[in-house]
Amino acid sequence: MTDSNVKRDRLKEYLEQFKSDWEADEENRERRIDDLEFVSGDAQWNPEEKRLRELDGRPCLTINRLPQFIRQVVGDLRNVRPSIKVRPYGNGSDEERADIYNGLIRNIEQRSKDEQPYTSSVENAVRCGIGHFRIVAESLQNNPFSQDVFLKPIRNPNAVVWDGASRSITRADAKRVFIRASLAEKKFKKDHPEADVLDFGDVEASNPDWLWASDRHVIVSEMYEVTESSAPFILLEDGSILRRDRMPFSARLNELDGSVLFLDGTEKFIEETREGPVNKILWRKMTGADILEDGEWITQDIPVIPVIGEEIHFEKTKITAGLIRHAKDPQRLYNFWRSAQAEIIGASPKAPYIVGSSQISGFEKVWGDANKGQKPFLPYDDTKNPSRPQREVPPVPSSGMNNEIALAAEDMKATTGIFDASLGAKSNEQSGVAIRQRQQEGDVSTNFFGDNLAASMRRAGKIMVDLIPLIYDAQRIVRIVKEDDTSEDVEINQLIVEEGIPKIFNDLTSGDYDVSVDIGPSYSTRRQEAIEGMVQLLQGNPALTINFLDIIARRSDWPGADEFAERAKKLLPPQLQEEDEEITPEEQAAREQATVMEKIEQQMLFAKAQSDLAEQQAKTSKIGAEIEESKAQTNQTILENAMKRLELSDASGQLRSAVEQIVALALAQPPPTAITDQTNSANPPQSGFFNV
Repeated sequence: MTDSNVKRDRLKEYLEQFKSDWEADEENRERRIDDLEFVSGDAQWNPEEKRLRELDGRPCLTINRLPQFIRQVVGDLRNVRPSIKVRPYGNGSDEERADIYNGLIRNIEQRSKDEQPYTSSVENAVRCGIGHFRIVAESLQNNPFSQDVFLKPIRNPNAVVWDGASRSITRADAKRVFIRASLAEKKFKKDHPEADVLDFGDVEASNPDWLWASDRHVIVSEMYEVTESSAPFILLEDGSILRRDRMPFSARLNELDGSVLFLDGTEKFIEETREGPVNKILWRKMTGADILEDGEWITQDIPVIPVIGEEIHFEKTKITAGLIRHAKDPQRLYNFWRSAQAEIIGASPKAPYIVGSSQISGFEKVWGDANKGQKPFLPYDDTKNPSRPQREVPPVPSSGMNNEIALAAEDMKATTGIFDASLGAKSNEQSGVAIRQRQQEGDVSTNFFGDNLAASMRRAGKIMVDLIPLIYDAQRIVRIVKEDDTSEDVEINQLIVEEGIPKIFNDLTSGDYDVSVDIGPSYSTRRQEAIEGMVQLLQGNPALTINFLDIIARRSDWPGADEFAERAKKLLPPQLQEEDEEITPEEQAAREQATVMEKIEQQMLFAKAQSDLAEQQAKTSKIGAEIEESKAQTNQTILENAMKRLELSDASGQLRSAVEQIVALALAQPPPTAITDQTNSANPPQSGFFNV
């Protein structure tokens, strides 16, 4: 058999697989198209009814309320912002390299952010039940020798045709997938000058041409297929397992000794070699008439990830649906009753006149145009009938019509599970906690969108963890993004020598790592919540504000926050300030003296405040004067002791004169003398003791 015949047989097999998968999901595909057209507002009226209304000049309103529900769900998921987390899973992995994996994945997501792969997929899942994104490895600009990993959205949800037998919510069990794209015929011929465009030959009967080419465009399909294969695995003496055809960057196989040599000089002997099952992912690019390219994807998973809304399985059928699938009938009713209401209200000033034929004789043309424009007067003949023509009572919208409109609006909320509180409507809740809890009630009925997105992101993270050591397999500098969205450059797979022993620093080609997805507020949201929490705590204890002002400013994002934080840090007590090696001994001594002075001033102010409080209390207590006299004596003793300790610490004597003035003022305060018999012995006045 010639190569052309083999190629044609292979193409025929692929097209039959495509047809089978297409038909297995054809009903869902038609419903998705209907959902997308409906939510856009173009298909919310029956075409024939709309045509008749327009011919009669009757209102045919489309008041599309569904996008607000879609925006609410998508907006909630944007605020939650699930994040991929890589954690060490043994076989030589560690936390430091797991952090590099996390930073690389965040960098991949950030570089792909302009195309919004996650958001686009979620929006399609909410609108019609399914969306997709994919993982690709592409050469860097101006550097064909290196590749980077990117996330790409697949904006048309019907462009992807999955294996009809797959059942996993992430399609991890799919054996194949087709991704269809429409290319202009001119571009197709430029990219593939030798390819056939429209001659389907023998495969035309099993592959309708509308699936592959139309309107001067050619449908090109990529196909990923999972095939079973095997690879050699090595069990080392320490229990670690290596794949022989994908050895780590720091290891080399020693066939003669039956061992593995590592760069640091260690040697581990091979206990056993065994063939193990692995997946091989074949990739093809084709039209309905020709196979254009083929190759192999380098990981064991298809790099196409679906994000599915709601999926129901029964027997051999699965039904996917988005948020608005069951809200379409209430939306139709809402449009109908609002149109009917507008028609009745619009007809009110156009109610017909009851006239006699003799009354408008000669004025038929004027009365025929009575409802057109603004007429200053309408003449009539009153010679035979002096009474003027009377307008008929106009129709009035009924309360039943208003009830139907309200019921249709409520039905849309009920079918989507999103009620007024989630849409921002005010209620009688006052506290922030109560408001948030009421708003979150709607999230309960739509949280499966977030769960399914997290499952898809977990699968994407697993694929990226498998892909990263194969793409970043040489010594190079990579950009990683930290959790706070700051970035830094890190050298990976770096050869270093420590104490004469060569090692690989940040070796990403070794170790096993697990993937999970954390669902919670974004870093910026958590930072704002942290600031609000600190401010609320300090409101109850304002005296501590100065000790935390630099932390609050550092976590803020307003202009000048860093400068504010640096200045606030200089006001901290010495025990809270970081050690600074550039501070001279004289500056350190001056800082300590200033601290002592500040403490004494604060203590004197506190003593004076206690004295004022005691004076007020003494006016209502018999024993107030005795208590205050005891306090004054105690404070005097403490202040004198403070002066003695100050003399010992103040070698230069610069503070003594200033402190003597403060102490003299404090000791000159007269004790209270007013006495009344209203004291409460169960609640004695607070003591005036304090420490220097």
